Amino acid sequence: NTLNLLILIILILILGYLYIPNKVISVPQNTKIYILPITNSTVFTILQHRTNVEVLKSNDKFQKIILPNKTIGWIKNEDI
Repeated sequence: NTLNLLILIILILILGYLYIPNKVISVPQNTKIYILPITNSTVFTILQHRTNVEVLKSNDKFQKIILPNKTIGWIKNEDI
């Protein structure tokens, strides 16, 4: 019985963690969106206006984001 309760608590904690919303940031106009998080990566789009994006992941130089149209890309931390 105690084991079942422990398993239930662990499952609830895992589900709670998975449903925490991503951080949303506002990215300025003319920010370059890169395909990969490397210095010489290809730019696949440039934002035409200030845009709110979800941050999926980040490191010391880049942040992986989802644009409103569900496109995924990377932005340089220095650009925001």
